[in-house]
Amino acid sequence: WAATIIILAVVFFWSSSIRLSNWDLLTDSTTGEKIPLAHDPHYFLRIRETLVENNGVLPEYDFMRGPGLNTPWSSEIMPRIVYWTYNIVSSINPELTLKEVNIFSPVLFFGIGILLFFILSYVLTNKKSVALLASIILSFIPTYLYRTMAGFSDHEAIGMVGFFAFLLSCALALKYLD
Repeated sequence: WAATIIILAVVFFWSSSIRLSNWDLLTDSTTGEKIPLAHDPHYFLRIRETLVENNGVLPEYDFMRGPGLNTPWSSEIMPRIVYWTYNIVSSINPELTLKEVNIFSPVLFFGIGILLFFILSYVLTNKKSVALLASIILSFIPTYLYRTMAGFSDHEAIGMVGFFAFLLSCALALKYLD
């Protein structure tokens, strides 16, 4: 188990360093603040900023998205989870901004997801080597790498955590329930 944990930790830190390699590139040259990697993550950041400004409550309509159309806010869970993460992290380190937590959140959820995926693979196969190999492959798949890259704070990273947690709970239920 010690060797497995060490190898998994090395893979996690190596793949996380790849995911964080664009950290400096995500700084706006005009303001010096962190910016998201794509348009959808920018919209979700605006939702998070509105949540912070209104103490966790969104107004009824998003007037910037559809001026005069009474367009409701997106009902994604990701902005609220990053808002809660920001509240926890800011109580530990008040120097971190919401934008920095937003940019880092996909890497955080990747770490949680890869741990759940390793446990799921081990529960399904009862082999540490297979679970380790599967986790290594998942850590470096280009599409998963991009969707869990720093700055891509969309719903994929937290969605995979939920998906792996659901599959793990189903696998454990099938294994231990009669």
